Amino acid sequence: MVHFFKKTRQRLITQNPTTGGKGTFGKYLKYAIGEIALVVVGILIALYINNWSEENKQRNNRNATIEQLKEENLLHLTDLTGDISYRDTLDVMLQDFHVFLGEENLEENQKQLKNYLGGTLRSSVYYFSNNYLQKYIRENPKDDSRLTVELLKLDMFQKALEELSNKAFEYKFDHILTQIEPIVDFSTLEIKELTPLKSLKFRNNILILENLETELFGTFEETIAQQQLVDSLITAQLR
Repeated sequence: MVHFFKKTRQRLITQNPTTGGKGTFGKYLKYAIGEIALVVVGILIALYINNWSEENKQRNNRNATIEQLKEENLLHLTDLTGDISYRDTLDVMLQDFHVFLGEENLEENQKQLKNYLGGTLRSSVYYFSNNYLQKYIRENPKDDSRLTVELLKLDMFQKALEELSNKAFEYKFDHILTQIEPIVDFSTLEIKELTPLKSLKFRNNILILENLETELFGTFEETIAQQQLVDSLITAQLR
């Protein structure tokens, strides 16, 4: 740039020796400064456009992740709400079953006994594929918005529900199913022998299972409420 001005000045002096080229040089100097200013402005505009384009790209990617997250969350919510009627009555049913097993006339109430066994043997183990939940949190590590906070809570609730549902299933398999397997035809629920069902051990196992299912149901309700909250926050953000 310095070389350019020196060369221009010498050319102007040669062209206008009387004035020393000062007037013409001043015009060229103003022109050169204007050109430099235009270049600088152009660079700044290019940087602005590039930054805007990058921010727009990031915003679009973030919105796409949020939309996928909404779909993922709704699938989980649909799965759980389909189990509400079953979960809502399970603990009471197990309490009633425990009392029923203490009665003397089981032989006369085989139909009711089959209903209790069928309800007891039914199982739901929950698993949540939180791919987009984890992706959103991973891509927004510094985001402390309410959505991020509630997503972290949701992840905690869903993991707890997974753990409790597996725990209840394993207990049911180890302490209920294996105990009645020798005396029950599982295809028809026909009971060959009632004595094991009347035992204190079996009744206690039903009571323990009821406690596990009660704890599970509490987490089940909390998880649904959290899923609904997250869905409302996502919907508001996508508007």
